[in-house]
Amino acid sequence: MKFSEFLDSLQLQSNSLQELQEEPLASTSTDDLYAILDTGGRPALLKRFKELGVTKLGHRQTLANGLGRLRREGSLTRSPAHKMASQSSAGAATATSAITDTSVTPAEPPPPAQPSPTPQPPSIDERVMRHLRDRSPVAALRLVLAASDDPFVWMLRARVHTQMGSFCEAVLAYSRAASGKDCDDALAELKQLGELVRWLDSPERLYGAFFPKQTPRGLPAPSGSIVTDGSYEGAPIKSSLLAVDPSAARVQIGYRVWCPEKPNPSRPIKGVLLYAHGNGEVAPNYDPFAQLFHLLGFVLIVVEFRGYGWSTATPARHSTIYDDAEPLSRGGAYDEARRSAGIDPSLPTVLFGRSMGSRVAVHLAAICTGTVFAGLIVESGISSLRPGRPGSADAPADMPTVGSAKVELASNSDKIKGVIMPTLILHGEDDSVVPAHHARANYEACGARRKRLVLLPGRGHNDIGQEPDYFKSIANFAEEEIWA
Repeated sequence: MKFSEFLDSLQLQSNSLQELQEEPLASTSTDDLYAILDTGGRPALLKRFKELGVTKLGHRQTLANGLGRLRREGSLTRSPAHKMASQSSAGAATATSAITDTSVTPAEPPPPAQPSPTPQPPSIDERVMRHLRDRSPVAALRLVLAASDDPFVWMLRARVHTQMGSFCEAVLAYSRAASGKDCDDALAELKQLGELVRWLDSPERLYGAFFPKQTPRGLPAPSGSIVTDGSYEGAPIKSSLLAVDPSAARVQIGYRVWCPEKPNPSRPIKGVLLYAHGNGEVAPNYDPFAQLFHLLGFVLIVVEFRGYGWSTATPARHSTIYDDAEPLSRGGAYDEARRSAGIDPSLPTVLFGRSMGSRVAVHLAAICTGTVFAGLIVESGISSLRPGRPGSADAPADMPTVGSAKVELASNSDKIKGVIMPTLILHGEDDSVVPAHHARANYEACGARRKRLVLLPGRGHNDIGQEPDYFKSIANFAEEEIWA
């Protein structure tokens, strides 16, 4: 670099610049000056400036300081030849560089670079709450179930169970969380949960939502099937969830099992269909269809809701629809139902949910751990009851808040994100009760790697089973995905 360029970089006052720009100083190379600094130190550099015609000591000091500063900042570089010269005379430079001009304080060398701190992974509460904000409650559920057992984690579990609609599990978790430092928050959110339950089960929200029919247990069996009627314990009869009593009376949920009357060597039984029916239906309504499912290789089990069939407790409630079904997944109720009907416990089980029953089937598939269930079929199922388009984040303005999140019990599309078992979604293209865009939304949201969407043309909500491709689609799914 020419020294004149270096002078410009110093931005000197004009009266100083006039003297310094004169020859021979202006044509001096900075590399030459670096060599003098390296070999003779600052005194030699000041002397050289005087020889070049810089008569004022202040100017000589300004030049020496600027040259040193720009060198440290990397603004000036030396040629390789001068670098080698400075390295060869390092011994002589060590002695002379100790002599300094006391009028200028030498700059401190820059501190050594500190290593960047290793980024810390997000904490479990950050990860859980992010999943809840993203409407991925199943991912949050798996995190909290795998975490350590302490009051802080129980608080997180309570919030996740609330989002999943597992209110009995949420109450128990809040009770455990109340023993830790989050006691006040746990009790406050438990109170909010009670307000949510009362809001969900208020008369104006129950009116027109359920159409229960009662039928006696033990109605005659259709020919060709052996029928077993039974029941299991669901959630507490009363919805007073602020103090769940393990000894409180629980609802009895009815079910019916159809097994083939005689073995069929050409159509052997290969699995079990655990079926949650639609609104306004009861288990005996499926008597005519039992043998059709036998031909597909299934034993058929149809489960009721509270207030339907011979189940106890009326009316049906929004707040208990999942709590009543959960014993089928983790309470031993399903094992007992198969044992009482003489079903081979090694047969794989496929969950099947029709219309309102799709909420139960998707929920059980979402909370399933291990190999309890082998597949999921959703027929005429909703994706979301939120206002607006499916997947909208809106919720009713008057819906009570638990913690910081509103809860939507009917969101299949949120839960099906976490379903990884093979999934078949069946829907009538002309369904006016639950339009076909719900099926498309569920299919897109489903987390299963192996999933199928079958839209049956010309079929609505209640005549979908009359389409020949209906049973063919189920048979193909079972053969290729369940027992292939």
